[in-house]
Amino acid sequence: MELFSAGETTPYFLVQVKTTQTGYTVGGRLRVSIGSDEMRRLAGYPAPTYIVGIDEPHQRGYIVSANGESTAGFSGMCTEYPLTPEVLAELHREVEAYWASIRPAVASAFVDPRWR
Repeated sequence: MELFSAGETTPYFLVQVKTTQTGYTVGGRLRVSIGSDEMRRLAGYPAPTYIVGIDEPHQRGYIVSANGESTAGFSGMCTEYPLTPEVLAELHREVEAYWASIRPAVASAFVDPRWR
Protein backbone atom coordinates (compact mmCIF):
# COMPACT_ATOMS: atom_id res chain seq x y z
CA MET A 1 0.00 0.00 0.00
CA GLU A 2 1.21 3.51 -0.72
CA LEU A 3 0.84 6.55 1.51
CA PHE A 4 -0.46 9.74 0.03
CA SER A 5 2.46 12.10 0.40
CA ALA A 6 3.61 15.41 -1.00
CA GLY A 7 7.28 14.43 -0.73
CA GLU A 8 9.73 13.33 -3.39
CA THR A 9 9.34 9.65 -2.51
CA THR A 10 6.23 7.53 -2.19
CA PRO A 11 6.30 5.72 1.15
CA TYR A 12 4.76 2.26 1.01
CA PHE A 13 4.22 -0.78 3.18
CA LEU A 14 3.13 -4.37 2.68
CA VAL A 15 0.10 -6.03 4.27
CA GLN A 16 -0.92 -9.69 4.49
CA VAL A 17 -4.65 -9.85 5.23
CA LYS A 18 -6.21 -12.81 7.05
CA THR A 19 -9.96 -13.10 7.61
CA THR A 20 -11.97 -15.32 9.89
CA GLN A 21 -15.56 -16.09 10.74
CA THR A 22 -14.60 -18.15 13.80
CA GLY A 23 -14.17 -15.34 16.32
CA TYR A 24 -11.73 -15.17 19.19
CA THR A 25 -9.82 -17.48 21.52
CA VAL A 26 -10.59 -17.59 25.24
CA GLY A 27 -7.62 -15.23 25.66
CA GLY A 28 -9.15 -12.69 23.25
CA ARG A 29 -6.90 -13.37 20.26
CA LEU A 30 -8.42 -13.38 16.77
CA ARG A 31 -8.60 -16.90 15.31
CA VAL A 32 -6.39 -16.40 12.26
CA SER A 33 -3.18 -18.25 11.61
CA ILE A 34 0.03 -17.72 9.73
CA GLY A 35 2.92 -20.14 9.34
CA SER A 36 6.53 -19.49 10.28
CA ASP A 37 7.64 -19.73 6.62
CA GLU A 38 5.19 -16.98 5.70
CA MET A 39 6.32 -14.86 8.67
CA ARG A 40 9.95 -15.18 7.55
CA ARG A 41 9.02 -14.16 4.00
CA LEU A 42 7.15 -11.10 5.25
CA ALA A 43 10.03 -10.12 7.55
CA GLY A 44 12.43 -10.37 4.61
CA TYR A 45 10.83 -7.59 2.57
CA PRO A 46 12.89 -4.38 2.50
CA ALA A 47 9.90 -2.32 3.62
CA PRO A 48 7.55 -2.12 6.61
CA THR A 49 5.33 -5.21 6.69
CA TYR A 50 2.19 -5.97 8.68
CA ILE A 51 -0.50 -8.56 9.13
CA VAL A 52 -4.11 -7.42 9.28
CA GLY A 53 -6.65 -9.78 10.79
CA ILE A 54 -10.33 -9.28 10.00
CA ASP A 55 -13.20 -10.50 12.17
CA GLU A 56 -15.58 -10.75 9.23
CA PRO A 57 -18.94 -11.14 11.06
CA HIS A 58 -18.26 -8.15 13.33
CA GLN A 59 -16.44 -6.13 10.66
CA ARG A 60 -13.46 -5.45 12.93
CA GLY A 61 -9.83 -5.37 11.93
CA TYR A 62 -6.53 -5.53 13.79
CA ILE A 63 -2.92 -4.95 12.77
CA VAL A 64 0.36 -6.42 13.97
CA SER A 65 3.92 -5.95 12.80
CA ALA A 66 5.60 -8.60 10.63
CA ASN A 67 8.98 -6.89 10.54
CA GLY A 68 11.01 -9.68 12.11
CA GLU A 69 10.34 -9.10 15.81
CA SER A 70 9.29 -12.75 15.72
CA THR A 71 9.40 -15.17 12.82
CA ALA A 72 7.34 -17.81 14.60
CA GLY A 73 3.91 -18.39 13.15
CA PHE A 74 0.77 -18.05 15.20
CA SER A 75 -2.75 -19.44 15.36
CA GLY A 76 -4.28 -16.52 17.24
CA MET A 77 -3.60 -12.87 16.45
CA CYS A 78 -3.08 -10.07 18.93
CA THR A 79 -6.09 -7.70 19.12
CA GLU A 80 -4.24 -4.92 20.91
CA TYR A 81 -4.12 -2.71 17.78
CA PRO A 82 -7.63 -2.36 16.30
CA LEU A 83 -7.89 -0.49 13.01
CA THR A 84 -9.14 2.74 14.54
CA PRO A 85 -8.41 6.23 13.20
CA GLU A 86 -5.77 6.64 15.94
CA VAL A 87 -3.98 3.39 15.07
CA LEU A 88 -4.12 4.19 11.35
CA ALA A 89 -2.59 7.63 12.06
CA GLU A 90 0.21 5.93 14.05
CA LEU A 91 0.74 3.49 11.17
CA HIS A 92 1.01 6.42 8.75
CA ARG A 93 3.60 8.11 10.99
CA GLU A 94 5.55 4.86 11.40
CA VAL A 95 5.75 4.23 7.64
CA GLU A 96 6.65 7.86 6.90
CA ALA A 97 9.40 7.77 9.53
CA TYR A 98 10.80 4.56 8.06
CA TRP A 99 11.13 6.05 4.58
CA ALA A 100 12.38 9.42 5.88
CA SER A 101 15.34 7.85 7.68
CA ILE A 102 18.70 7.65 5.94
CA ARG A 103 19.19 3.99 6.85
CA PRO A 104 15.70 2.62 7.42
CA ALA A 105 15.20 0.08 10.18
CA VAL A 106 11.71 -0.98 11.12
CA ALA A 107 10.87 -0.43 14.79
CA SER A 108 7.13 -1.01 14.88
CA ALA A 109 4.72 0.13 17.60
CA PHE A 110 2.43 -2.78 16.68
CA VAL A 111 4.39 -5.66 18.23
CA ASP A 112 2.51 -8.56 19.78
CA PRO A 113 3.32 -8.23 23.51
CA ARG A 114 3.76 -12.01 23.79
CA TRP A 115 6.84 -11.75 21.51
CA ARG A 116 8.79 -9.64 24.00
